[in-house]
This record gives sequence, structure tokens and C-alpha cells, in this order.
Amino acid sequence: SVVLEHLRIFVASSNMIYEIEPYTFNGLPSLEMLDLSHNRIGKLSENSLTIHHHSASALSVDLSHNAISYIEPGVIAGVKVYAFNLQYNQLITLQETVFRPLIDLSRGTSRFLVSG
Repeated sequence: SVVLEHLRIFVASSNMIYEIEPYTFNGLPSLEMLDLSHNRIGKLSENSLTIHHHSASALSVDLSHNAISYIEPGVIAGVKVYAFNLQYNQLITLQETVFRPLIDLSRGTSRFLVSG
């Protein structure tokens, strides 16, 4: 896999992306902002946002304006999440098993946006 150890910002908004494979962003240990907004993502699978050896102080993830209806537990591991934007998706249920690890790792400082 490719390692881009200094890449801090990754923007792929408005690209008709419909799926994120597990460990897609694993080679980005310095990632601070991930913008996948305005795509067609329907589901977040286990480890799809996991980054092993993540060294940035926190990660902001923007998945707003997609078609996400389900998030599997373990979608993101080893990453301290600062903000997780899930606004304007198709979520009906927010499972504690998905969000509790993110809250615990950040010691309650994570922000989750889920309106719309």
C-alpha cells in the first residue's frame, strides 16, 4: 500500500463515490481532515476509516450530503476524531457501539453532527 506520511488534508467531495473499502486511508498517518461530502456513499463498513499508526492530534471527517443509512461498528479505529459530520444522510438509528469508541478515545471531546 502507498504511504503518504505527510498528507494532512484529503478532499474527494462531489465525486460520485459510492463505497469506501476497508483501510482505504490507512497509508495517511498525518491526516487531519477527510472530506468525502456530496458523494453517494450508502454504508460505512467496518474499518473503512481506520488509520493504523495515526499520528495527527485529531481527525475531522466530513461525510455530509451522502446516502449513508447504516454504519457498522468498528468503522474507525486508532484515530482520535475531533469532528464527525454526518449531516444530510439517511440515518435512522445511531448505535452506541459505533460511536462509544470514538467518544472514549477522545475523552468526550469529539463532536458529532447529524442534523438533516
